[in-house]
Amino acid sequence: AFQDMLDDRRAVGRGFLARFLFCMPEPMYEIGTEPDIPQRVIAAYQAALHALIDLPETRLTLTEEARACFLDWRSAATLRCACEWSVLAEYSIPPKLIACVARIAGLLKLIADPCPDEPITAAAMRDAVAIVEYFAAHMLRAFSEQCSLTKPAKEALAALSKAGEPTLREYDIKRKLRNKKLFSS
Repeated sequence: AFQDMLDDRRAVGRGFLARFLFCMPEPMYEIGTEPDIPQRVIAAYQAALHALIDLPETRLTLTEEARACFLDWRSAATLRCACEWSVLAEYSIPPKLIACVARIAGLLKLIADPCPDEPITAAAMRDAVAIVEYFAAHMLRAFSEQCSLTKPAKEALAALSKAGEPTLREYDIKRKLRNKKLFSS
């Protein structure tokens, strides 16, 4: 399903996929049952969500420390687009991650202190950065596992595997791929 989303130009081209934070944890090799979530945890979670929904519309501000923390991380994240986040940059994900940091910091602040007059603290901003970094690492894992080949390379491999021959000459491969459109216009 993930590969289907990556191949869908509507999901990728308009930033739809980039708006989701997702994770792909390591597969569990132990089989067992997990304990049920305690009712008090479920009730506390539901109460926190309802408290957020019931808040009036407001504009949150940042402390100077929180602002500096955000701007420093945003600068570092922008630089990472050229190297370690280059796979994510192909799908326009880093700008969405940067925006997610701000939104998550706001949510963390409102969960801890629902008073909208108090600014977002540096601690809330650092926590938001840590959360987004967690998801970014999972996204990198997902994209590197799913997208290690370019579309033309995938097409070449598909043509080779369909041929079913143990060896193919370069000429035959080029002939099979000659009519393929390698770059979208």
